[in-house]
Formats: sequence, C-alpha cells, structure tokens
Amino acid sequence: MNILFLMADQIAPHFLPACGHKVVKTPRLDELAARSVIFDAHYSNSALCVPARAGLLTGHLPSEINVFDSGCDYEFSVPTFAHYLRANGHVTVQSGKAHYIGADQLHGLEKRLTTDICPADNCWYGNWDEPDLKLNWFHDLKNVVTAGIAERSSQQDYDDDAAHAAVRWLFDYARDLTVDRSSSR
Repeated sequence: MNILFLMADQIAPHFLPACGHKVVKTPRLDELAARSVIFDAHYSNSALCVPARAGLLTGHLPSEINVFDSGCDYEFSVPTFAHYLRANGHVTVQSGKAHYIGADQLHGLEKRLTTDICPADNCWYGNWDEPDLKLNWFHDLKNVVTAGIAERSSQQDYDDDAAHAAVRWLFDYARDLTVDRSSSR
C-alpha cells in the first residue's frame, strides 16, 4: 500500500475541479484524485497552520497537546501517524514545507528530502515588547499595492526543489525495489 499525503497552504477544496469547480484547471491533481481517496467531509480544527498540522498529524485537538499558535512546537513524545506507519513497516519520507517548530523536524518520519522553508525557531515572530517594530517581510498592504505580473519567488523555487526531490526519491526507491527483487531470484 502506498500513501501520498499532500498538505497545501491557502488551497480550498471548492476551488479544485476534483471537488466540483468548473473554471480552475489542475490536470495533475485531477489525475491523482481520480485514483485516490479524497477527504470530502473534513475541516481544520485551527485556522493557524502549525496547530492545524499538529492536529492533523497527531489526531489530537491542538489544545490537547498545547499547540495554540504558530510559534508552538509539539512535543516529540506525541506520536504522529508517521510513527504508526513506521512501526508497521512503512517507509516515511517528506519533501517540502512542514513548518515544524522546535528541535524535532521529523515527527516520526525517517527522512526529510528538503529543509523547511520556515525557520524552526521563533525568529520570525515580532517582539511583543516592541509592537511597532516589524520584521522586514511582515505582512502589510505593500503586497496589495505592488501586485502585478507574477515573477518567480523564493517560495516557488522552494516548491520546485521540493517537487524535484520527491520525484527523484520515488524513482530511486522504485529502482532499488526492482534491484532487490531481481537479486533475490
């Protein structure tokens, strides 16, 4: 059995053709969805990404594991579904953003193919004691004012690298399986 678990920021199912949207075009996701299980009756138990991921990966409400905002790490002692998959003989690999805060950047995974695009500490949060001091990239209306023709961004480059690493790993893994099978004959 193979499990491909996709998580994405800022994508709502009602904007996907596989979930009924008539205008948006996502041919690769459509192909994947046609032969996959789609969670069509789900919701996120947090509007913030780190608590939402913690809840999704652990099966706990974020408040049960003390993950209240995107600056909280969840303890490595709290198992994720990756821990259970590994314990049952599955290979668990991640490519791309996870936004794990803290020292544990695996949370049950055997391997990460890429570093995370988000820092693992809280350096990207503002200082509560100096609320007017904003980080250089802090979200403001500048993005609205300067919007225009899209240029490449570091986030797009990161996504391309993560996708390439995942595809390369899958090909290497399949090749290794083929070699193992042929050598056991």
